[in-house]
Amino acid sequence: MILAGDIGATNIRLAVFDSTLSLIDQHLYKSQEYESFEDVVRKFLESTGHRVKSACFGVPI
Repeated sequence: MILAGDIGATNIRLAVFDSTLSLIDQHLYKSQEYESFEDVVRKFLESTGHRVKSACFGVPI
């Protein structure tokens, strides 16, 4: 499984894809509702139960 994310100041979008890049699961989180990005990823993985082998995130610079 691949975890992908679009990290922004307002929203954090996380999604999980399989090895063929088919979308398995996705969720949108409000950035201000979480203490850290790590907290968002933890919540996503705990709530979906997915086991991830790799990850890629887009962040503004």
